[in-house]
Amino acid sequence: MKTKLTDAQQDLFEHLTSRTFYVVDTEYTSGPAKGGNHLISIAVVPVVAGRRNPKDDFYKEMNPGVPIHPRATTKNGFTDTLVKRKRRFGVYAKPIIAALGDPNAVFVAHTNSDIKVLRDELTRLDQARTPEEVRAWPALASLPELPIIDTSTLPRLVALEGIGHRGSISLARLCELTAARNAKPHHALSDARATADALVELLAQIAKKASFYTLSNLLNAHDRGTTASPKGPAYIRSSRQYDPELPPAHLARHADPLDHPGTREELLAWVDLAAECVKLRCQWLHDEVRVAAPDNGPRLLDLLVKLLPGASQPGQAGTLLGAVYELIAPQDLGVKPAFAATRALKWWAKARPQVAASQPCGDSNEEACPSCRAGQPCPRDVLYQAVAEMAVLGMSGELTRQRIDWFLLGKGKDRYINRWPAKHPEAAAWMLWRVVTFEQNLGLAVAANHLELAKKMGLHLVEPRLALMVCEQLLDTFDLDEAAALAETVLGSRTTDDAFDDLALWLIWTKQSAAAATKAAKPRHVLFPRKARPAGRVNYNPYAPLRPPGGAETGPSCDPAPHTRSLA
Repeated sequence: MKTKLTDAQQDLFEHLTSRTFYVVDTEYTSGPAKGGNHLISIAVVPVVAGRRNPKDDFYKEMNPGVPIHPRATTKNGFTDTLVKRKRRFGVYAKPIIAALGDPNAVFVAHTNSDIKVLRDELTRLDQARTPEEVRAWPALASLPELPIIDTSTLPRLVALEGIGHRGSISLARLCELTAARNAKPHHALSDARATADALVELLAQIAKKASFYTLSNLLNAHDRGTTASPKGPAYIRSSRQYDPELPPAHLARHADPLDHPGTREELLAWVDLAAECVKLRCQWLHDEVRVAAPDNGPRLLDLLVKLLPGASQPGQAGTLLGAVYELIAPQDLGVKPAFAATRALKWWAKARPQVAASQPCGDSNEEACPSCRAGQPCPRDVLYQAVAEMAVLGMSGELTRQRIDWFLLGKGKDRYINRWPAKHPEAAAWMLWRVVTFEQNLGLAVAANHLELAKKMGLHLVEPRLALMVCEQLLDTFDLDEAAALAETVLGSRTTDDAFDDLALWLIWTKQSAAAATKAAKPRHVLFPRKARPAGRVNYNPYAPLRPPGGAETGPSCDPAPHTRSLA
């Protein structure tokens, strides 16, 4: 556990971890047709009293009984040759159930695929045996009914710092945010141990923030079902209680996600489901896309966009474009975007007019898309960011000084900054913000030149992130009125993008800092010395301007620490 807790927080953490957590991870391959997935390996890592003991870990590899799909081999390294001499699942069924033996425990996995593939194997085992054998030991019925925690969606409920507006995240990103170490990604035992460490950190965050006072309250809010009736796909939000009630017939269609390369008929059926999701503003569409994207992303993109003209009611376009965002900017490791980076702006040139003309979300929950209901940026407002990010990073997927110098801002008539603003001002503004941020992090002086370039081209009026950079630059030169006027101008076109919230907060601080400086300049009259704040102590305002060199003190004497700001 990385998070430091006070005594009271530690007590809450111990209460939250009073039950055993079975952290499960699997590696599997798709079966023929719609026969479900088949286990190749499974790991069960118990977490007891907030700790895991490697001696208690359970891990088995087995022969899935079907040819291993090349996609599975690429992901986990298993081949038909490696598993040819291994035993089948039926040999390990009872030991696996025994490893989940505590009836009061909690089942933990990263996405609901692990419990689904385990249940599929247990079901097939029952079907392959005689009725007498099933009566003697029913495989599926022997699986204890345990509540489920999904660590791909729990961070959103916990409001983990760095989660952003996404409802679910990959295991790699979760490990990055929680400092959990995964020695061998896509190995069931290593993934399970990393998930266990991340879970402990998430529970520590809950204890620190006092988000939930009991594990029961957390499980009720998370609401991922049980091992007997898991809820999926794996998507949860902190505002999930505001999602609409969906017809049972529609929910039943989500029970069989497209987790393999689909045939033409399967793709058409999937798009028909997506159209129904858009009509109902269904919160599960994002997850259907996440599951289908690895094998079908490029084929689904244009089919989804064709549904946009029919999304005529408030909230429907946002629901659809949220799914499109998932295809363009996948977060799972190894999943490629739906099109190449070289096509990004060409695609956006065609799609942008349709997005701009689409119906915005309404104010009520009934007329809002899933993202808006969860308090996240509306996909209508931020879809350009995913497209611009692809164009900025290129095929390598990485921003480097060479790419900036030769492709983005290099000399010559072909440099992108000369061609983007006319047709794609928002993409050009995003590009310059990314470039300036990258150069500032490296401490490069050229960052100031590129920020001036953004101002010269007027791109800071398009992108709130650039506007905030320019405002802070003006503040450092004590042009408070000009900085405030710029912020108010940009906020005039405010959307649901989180960056506008940061700019609005900056503006509030700026206006308050001027009033605080005037107040601090007045003589201090203390009526109750024992209750008075010690001389020189002030509330820190991150946006207040620094004192000019040689400037006189106007308030209580205070020597601020290096690189900090004063109210005066």
